[in-house]
Order: sequence, then C-alpha cells, then structure tokens
Amino acid sequence: MNRRKMDERLKIGKTKLIYYVAIIQNIILAAELVYEAVSESKPLREVITFDNPMAVVFLIFFIPVLIISLIYGVKNDDDDRIGHLPIIISTIILTGLFAAIMFLIDGSISANMGLVILIVGVFLFVFSEFINFYREH
Repeated sequence: MNRRKMDERLKIGKTKLIYYVAIIQNIILAAELVYEAVSESKPLREVITFDNPMAVVFLIFFIPVLIISLIYGVKNDDDDRIGHLPIIISTIILTGLFAAIMFLIDGSISANMGLVILIVGVFLFVFSEFINFYREH
C-alpha cells in the first residue's frame, strides 16, 4: 500500500488549471450564444432557452465555475479582513451587472425582476460579509 503523496503545490496548480479552463469554457459558450443572437437578429431571451442545447450547456457549466471559484478563493487566499466600503462597492457593481444581463435577456425590467435583482444584491452583500467575517484578523 505504497501511496504517492501529492505535493500541495501540485494540488493548487491543478485547482488553478481547472479554474482557468472553466472560465475560458464559459466565456466561449457565452460568446457563442451572443453571436447566435446577433447573427439571427433575435433577442437574447429567445436564444437562452432550455430548447437551445448550447444555452443548457452554458447554464450547466456556469454553476460549477461559481463553486470552483469560491473554493479556490477560500482555500488559497490568506487575505485579511476588508472594510465594509469595498464590499458595498463590489456588491453594487455585481448587482448592476446582473441587472444589465437580465435587461438584455428580457428587454425590460418589471417589478418582479426588480425584486429578483434586489434579492440577488442582498444575497451578494450578506455572502461577502459572511466570507469577510471568517477571514483572519
């Protein structure tokens, strides 16, 4: 039972490689979906449906990228706690980006969509504060 021990640097290198490959894959899938929408003169909401196999693949692989990036960030960052202002600014930027994507998909922002955007913003803020709470002093 002679098991080879893997050096910690190799594990980090493999995790980093998987992280970058997943990001590149999602960028390519998103670019293909945008190209399909532009070339066929369709709104993005008609392209990103469960009837389109590329959209389904994009949605399936987008969630693991988020999980991998979270794991990679938590495992490999030895950052100190950050202030509340950078968290608020990053939350506003990410919520605005989410709102812009939802506007591109739907073409308008209804009251229900505004509520979803608000919930996403609150979740991002609470999640960032939760991660910040468990960082080293």
